Amino acid sequence: MDSWKILVTEQNIHDAIQKSAKKLTAFMQSKQNKDWAVVCLLRGAFMVFTELVQYLPADITCMFMYPHSYGDGRVSSGQLTIDYCGTTLEQLSNYNVLLVDDVCDTGNTLQQLKSLISTYTDCYTWVFMDKTENHSKELSPDFCAIENIPVDSFLVGMGLDYKGKMRNIKCVYDAHR
Repeated sequence: MDSWKILVTEQNIHDAIQKSAKKLTAFMQSKQNKDWAVVCLLRGAFMVFTELVQYLPADITCMFMYPHSYGDGRVSSGQLTIDYCGTTLEQLSNYNVLLVDDVCDTGNTLQQLKSLISTYTDCYTWVFMDKTENHSKELSPDFCAIENIPVDSFLVGMGLDYKGKMRNIKCVYDAHR
């Protein structure tokens, strides 16, 4: 870890999430046809999720899902498996849904989830960090706190892990640098 470079400081993280939450709140208030369910995509998003929801309207419903395609590796297998953590698609149909994820790398996980949920209700996406150059515009998140993360970065901290550890670090490191 001594050779890793700090990519985003703790203060910059808080500032970016708070700024993004203001935009998101205005959007949510413009779409009041249904209540809002904000869905944390576990495991990586748990730290940014808890930070983000503090700045959103108080009447949101928090839910959780565990989509996974990485296993213990650094590269996605391409096979998405979803553990709904007690959240059903039928429940989500009663809400406007906001999926909260840690990082948009290829965009495939978010796109697959959004497509699935959109068959039931309106669905939007928010990510903490976006590797914008690594995916097409069609796979871009609707909202993002920090954009243009270097494609070759291996991110650790604020929920992003290295071999299942170091999720609790309050800044984001690039383990490749």
